[in-house]
Amino acid sequence: MLIDRLTLRDFGIYRGEHSFELTPTPCGTRPLILIKGHNGSGKTTFLEAVRLALYGRRALGMRVHRAAYEKYLFQKINTGSTDSSASVQLVFSRNIGDLQVQYEVQRSWKASGQSVREQVELRKDREFVSGLSPEELDRHLEDMIPSGVSELFFFDGERIEEIAESEAEMEISEAFRSLLGLDLIKQLRKDLFAYSAKTGVQSGLVDIDKLEEKIKDTKNFLLEREEEAAEHRLSKRRAEYQISRLMKQFEDEGGEIATDRRSLQQSLRENEHQIQQLKTRLKQLVDGVAPLLLAPVRSKELKQRLLELQEITKHDAVSDFLEEFRREMKEEVSKLGSTWKKQHFDDLTKYLKSRMPSSQNVAVEVSPEWILSRLNRIDIDLRTETLGLATEIDRTYSRNAELKQRLKGYDEQAAQKALQELKNAEYELGVADTSLTQKEGEINSLRNSLLAQKKELEKSIDLNFDVDRTSERIQLAERTRRALAEYEVKVLSKRLEDLRTHFVECFNMLLAKKDLFEDVKVDRESFRFTLLDGIGKEVQKSNLSAGERQIFAIAMLWALSKCSGRELPMIIDTPLARLDENHRRKIAEKYLPSVSSQVILLCTDTEWTEEIEQILTPLASRRFEIETHGSARKTTISELGFEFAN
Repeated sequence: MLIDRLTLRDFGIYRGEHSFELTPTPCGTRPLILIKGHNGSGKTTFLEAVRLALYGRRALGMRVHRAAYEKYLFQKINTGSTDSSASVQLVFSRNIGDLQVQYEVQRSWKASGQSVREQVELRKDREFVSGLSPEELDRHLEDMIPSGVSELFFFDGERIEEIAESEAEMEISEAFRSLLGLDLIKQLRKDLFAYSAKTGVQSGLVDIDKLEEKIKDTKNFLLEREEEAAEHRLSKRRAEYQISRLMKQFEDEGGEIATDRRSLQQSLRENEHQIQQLKTRLKQLVDGVAPLLLAPVRSKELKQRLLELQEITKHDAVSDFLEEFRREMKEEVSKLGSTWKKQHFDDLTKYLKSRMPSSQNVAVEVSPEWILSRLNRIDIDLRTETLGLATEIDRTYSRNAELKQRLKGYDEQAAQKALQELKNAEYELGVADTSLTQKEGEINSLRNSLLAQKKELEKSIDLNFDVDRTSERIQLAERTRRALAEYEVKVLSKRLEDLRTHFVECFNMLLAKKDLFEDVKVDRESFRFTLLDGIGKEVQKSNLSAGERQIFAIAMLWALSKCSGRELPMIIDTPLARLDENHRRKIAEKYLPSVSSQVILLCTDTEWTEEIEQILTPLASRRFEIETHGSARKTTISELGFEFAN
């Protein structure tokens, strides 16, 4: 595996978008990618981004809750982000058979209040890997690069010191087993054991005769319940018939209303009061203009005469105006000359007479317009109101006759008796219906049980045919599991021997003192490394210097990497800060050029001495410098070019 590119957008201290092109030279002679920066410039953030892109929440630990993970993502959004979002994108390549496949994983998230929404995307050779949930994508990445293994390939100087100064190697024993491939053997043994246990329970012979007897009993129970249900169904039909008969008898005695004489009498009084109100309203209409509805022809003639009277009234008003105008203008006629003469007034008078209505004048005491409005109301409002009133009076009289008839045939004792008998019949119906429902439920349950028993019988018959073959499978699984146990012991012994050999080689290669120890012992369970002197006595770690303990931890990780056979890049944050000059030179000359085909080294200014620069520069494919500027702590990344010999 090779990491090709890491892109950060508003992640941690990296404001805006920054990309690191990390592919080393193809020839493999320059495996180092150097990233230099002072403390706080973003080197550790670089390592965090790689782990976050690959593992998501598991980058923080196996038992980190979702809420803690979202809080971490929220805190990693740069304060200068314009939309409160951030992302990390990692592009890496893997060899699958003879083909090289490129993957691109991107995690982006956006804050909304105090909550965070994350989105995960994975591309394979630039094509989206679709149809997987975010959790399934995480598992897919975990299968490619187990997070436990990454503990031994992506780490910082503090992690080395932790392993060196304590028994931290005990905590990563599972990572060691995964790295050496022993976890697969262990998991396969567990799966075979689970298969044997599960198959063993299912592979026993089934008593077919017992199942058939159970089916027979169920059929007998079902028959009994169906007979009982038939009896309850008959009782229900009888009760329904009785209710129908008693309901008719109850209605003949006056029905529900007849059970309360006072209610009937109150209804009669209210109805008679309503009749009186309707009569009063009808009398008011008769005393008014309603009688005109009986003479529609005369009413029409009257409306016509009133319209003519309106015209006469208008003509008289104009004549009066003209006469008044003539009197006022009499003295002015001579002054007007030929423009206005007596002949003009005579012509106007003659014209008015020609327009005079031919009908005789009719004397009225009120305005014709008012009379016309009343007549129009007769045609519209009064006709509708009168018809509605008549209909309501007819309905009320009918209701009154009905109530009197009911009171006439009222028999309180007979009605109460009929009502009680009706209630008793309804109770009997309820009992029969409840019993029938219960029996039908039992019948359905028995039928379902019978169906399940028949299926179980068919399945058991088929299962009994496979008992011999299943037994053979269990025996084969047990033999395989025992063989795997023996194989695991042998493989573990071989791997531990290889690990011991590689550790001695690596430790002596990096150690300044060559006579510090002679051999090493590796615990089979915890993978704890114990140094031994020439006579096989344990060399206490407390006797080692701080630098020697760190060399011990680096040699242990290096030996594990060699034994694993995995081609993974190494990312190391500040590995030289806590070492003396001799051990720094050893690490630079021996470890960094050989540990992997891609080594991303994150170092500080204090680590980057002139001597280290002379050693590492010829081995570097790329070199970056990270700087922060001003109080805003804006990050800039510069890539320094190299000249490569052909």
